[in-house]
Amino acid sequence: MGVHDYECFGCGTPATYECGAETNTACRQVGIGEDVAHLHLHSFARPGSPQDEACFRARRDQALEQRWLQAGYDWAEWEFRPSLNYRGLLFERDDGWAVWKLNDVPGGTDNAELRNVDEENPIELAVSPARTVWIVNYCPDCFALSRGEEPPERCCRYLETVRERHALPPFPSGLSAPGRREFLQQRIDWL
Repeated sequence: MGVHDYECFGCGTPATYECGAETNTACRQVGIGEDVAHLHLHSFARPGSPQDEACFRARRDQALEQRWLQAGYDWAEWEFRPSLNYRGLLFERDDGWAVWKLNDVPGGTDNAELRNVDEENPIELAVSPARTVWIVNYCPDCFALSRGEEPPERCCRYLETVRERHALPPFPSGLSAPGRREFLQQRIDWL
């Protein structure tokens, strides 16, 4: 079995970079993956809860509860810790995995029970049967960026990756790294 990292809402696949700004060389990606995730949980009343990502995006401010969960990520199991049955999502969906419904796993429906596709990785998050939970994944760098803070990864290549993922216009010529961070923080609809 191979390895699979989670998808981050901000940058896609989390990565590390060797920044060439100080040596006047091209920046380059030197690593991939992240062992920690910041998960933004949005809880809705089950009857009438958002059923797809577009509906979730439009109604996320109507969530009954929002909270952050810092989770580990187990590469060998393709699973968050605590387990959220993310592995089932990876096997089921061809599109993005950064925004997802907790019970949106094979065999899962809008029934009152969350269903587990992988008995070895049952959902370990306590969720009321009357609630539907939507989750947005963030790597530590994008978590900081989304909160208006300076991310640990300061490389301009990282910032360019975030810009490209969100199909934003090019950075203005000569814009410094702090200016690029502000550009992204103001233009991305952080979930």
